[in-house]
This record gives sequence, C-alpha cells and structure tokens, in this order.
Amino acid sequence: MLKKRFRLTKRDNISNIIKEGKSLSGKFFLCKAVPNELKFNRFSIVVSKKVEKRAVRRNKCRRRIHEALRNHSLKLNSDKNHFDVVLLVNRNCIDTPYNEIEAEVKNIKL
Repeated sequence: MLKKRFRLTKRDNISNIIKEGKSLSGKFFLCKAVPNELKFNRFSIVVSKKVEKRAVRRNKCRRRIHEALRNHSLKLNSDKNHFDVVLLVNRNCIDTPYNEIEAEVKNIKL
C-alpha cells in the first residue's frame, strides 16, 4: 500500500483529473495525469464494477498495482515535474500476473 501522502483520496480531485488530465494508454490501464505543485507524485487507482463484478477481484487488482507503484515510486518521483495520476484499470488487468503489471508500471512516462 502506498503511504497516505502519495494517494489521492478525494472524489472531487479524482473526477477533476479524469476530466482534465492528459491521457496515456497502456495494455492494462489508462493513465490520466495533471501537474501538481508538490514535490512528489500522487496516485489513485479506479477499478469499476464494469471491469469486474466481484469486489475481491477488484481489490486484488488494486493491491497489485499499489504494490508495483510502491516498488517503483522512487523512479517515478525523481523527475522535476510532479503529477496527480489516476489509473483507470481495463479488464485485461484482472487475471494478469504481478510481474506483467509491474513491467507496465515501470513503463509509465509522465
């Protein structure tokens, strides 16, 4: 799990980022990002019921992505520009092994 300061928690902030953020698409998720004035990136992961009906599987996917972000947060935070990022998960991510998700997170270029 990411530390609280690296997480986006307010629904208004997340919906604003989804509406106004620049998009980057990957194999397992769509990444929406908006610059922030903080010295670090903040993340939120959205797995809708349309992707997976069962909450257990949605949460498992969310935990995998959180862990990959936590393992690679130093690399992602080393840039001069910092962003608020929302990851919108696709159906492909639900049954994907952790190492493939981790490789996708490594390839995020903000």
